[in-house]
Amino acid sequence: MRRLPIRVAGILTAAALALSACSADSGNDSADDGGGDTIRVVASTNVYGNILESVGGEFVSVESIINRPSQDPHSYEATARDKLAVSNAAVVVLNGGGYDSFMETLVQEESVAPENVLNAVEISGLEDGAHDEAHDGEGHDHADQQDADGDHAGHSHGSFNEHVWYDPAAMGLLAEAAAERLAELDPENEQAFRDNAATFNSGIQELEDRLAELRTAA
Repeated sequence: MRRLPIRVAGILTAAALALSACSADSGNDSADDGGGDTIRVVASTNVYGNILESVGGEFVSVESIINRPSQDPHSYEATARDKLAVSNAAVVVLNGGGYDSFMETLVQEESVAPENVLNAVEISGLEDGAHDEAHDGEGHDHADQQDADGDHAGHSHGSFNEHVWYDPAAMGLLAEAAAERLAELDPENEQAFRDNAATFNSGIQELEDRLAELRTAA
């Protein structure tokens, strides 16, 4: 994989945050204690929490454990409150790939059922190259973006960059997987989940088109 220009990687970072809030009120990073019959979702970071809010809409209550830029998922130490949140969650969403290992540990300790865990790295297929192969010839340069994040505070992750939110298509796949799981948990609102995921992915497509223009101009 070749490296993307820093300006492209920067746009990806900003766009991931913007797209994740495109159909949700992202001002609320914690679960609503009065959520009633909503599906309780716990996310490792607010990027993923906002994506689940976008897909789940009013039918989910989302708590993002890491919701401030000053918090580093690599070194974050889970609290008793985090453990309780995960134990009570119907769905847990995380990056995976070692980025938010604290959440992977919580999932194991609380014996969360695999079907209730949305792992962005696994869903993306990027780690094993499946996603790259599926997009060959479509202008998707899934690059090692260490140039953009300075090896992320001084640590490198080899040939695979686990910061998968840089990849718009990967976030689109996550939205689709979220809609699928939420629909299984709440069949009555299946269409709303699928419609929200489709709206999210229409934004992803617009971003992909813009990135394709930037790659051509680079």
